[in-house]
Amino acid sequence: MSGQLRVALPPVQALATSATVDYLLIDRQGQVEASGVAMPGDLAKLGKGRALIALLDPQDAVQTSIQLPPLPVARLGDAVRCAAQALVLGDSAQLYIAHGPRAVDGEVEVAWIGQPALHTLSAWSQQAGIRWRAVHPWPEPGAQVASLPAWGLQGGLHKGPASTAGWGRAAACIGIAILVWVAGLNLYAGQLAAEGQQLRQRMHAQVRQAFPQLPAIINPLQQVRQQLQAGAGQPGQGSGFEHLVQAAGAAMPFLAGAVQGLDYHDASLVLELAEDAQPAPADSWQAALGNQGVEAQARGQRWTLRALAQPAGEELANAH
Repeated sequence: MSGQLRVALPPVQALATSATVDYLLIDRQGQVEASGVAMPGDLAKLGKGRALIALLDPQDAVQTSIQLPPLPVARLGDAVRCAAQALVLGDSAQLYIAHGPRAVDGEVEVAWIGQPALHTLSAWSQQAGIRWRAVHPWPEPGAQVASLPAWGLQGGLHKGPASTAGWGRAAACIGIAILVWVAGLNLYAGQLAAEGQQLRQRMHAQVRQAFPQLPAIINPLQQVRQQLQAGAGQPGQGSGFEHLVQAAGAAMPFLAGAVQGLDYHDASLVLELAEDAQPAPADSWQAALGNQGVEAQARGQRWTLRALAQPAGEELANAH
């Protein structure tokens, strides 16, 4: 970085009566070379060969950050000005607003100063023979020598009073608001599409795990339905998944239309019921489910079905 002369200005209203101002001389390595006070008329000579930086009093300038969705670069300035209207008291048309680029996370740094204060600063600077390289709000306490952004409020020093084209500004803000809304809607739609793709991939994987004999998974729901119908005449036969689904369908008819999620792993069938689902009393279906060798455990709207463990004597009988 080049050497700098950073000048801490008093409130703009006090510039005319301020005899001296505080300054920092910073070398090319960003280290403080000297500090002190100087007459306004001596600043140009003191900062010769250096970039003159004005640091505005917090009474005059504000710096903050806002979140914006992805926008064309040409529209970013309009979007920032419209967003700033919700953050300032009074008419934003009487402010000079500057901003930095949009970061990856959507954050945009914004600063503003009143137009009258900026015009007073411009007139005072011309009288003192000072040409500011940059104008920034005063940094956070203890950060006077921190690096300053490339953007700043200096662009408003030589601008005339703000125009009062209220309807044009209102129309521009409406257009930007619509653009921001559409951008946010497109972002949300993209997120939904990604979630839908992940859901399809999980469904394909679960169907392939339950029915490894299928050569390809084209329509998961239709293929599962066909596999269940093919094995309907052989109760208790087939894969664990088929048996659990058949038993649930036969003994728990209230599940029809109430299941919003299904998962099969570790020989257990996990059913996610809709929030408004109303299961029937347990005594009306537990016996029928047990007769098919299946037990169910419920935790809220999450139901887990698994095959009942056979007693040791029955296992020996089956072995013979």
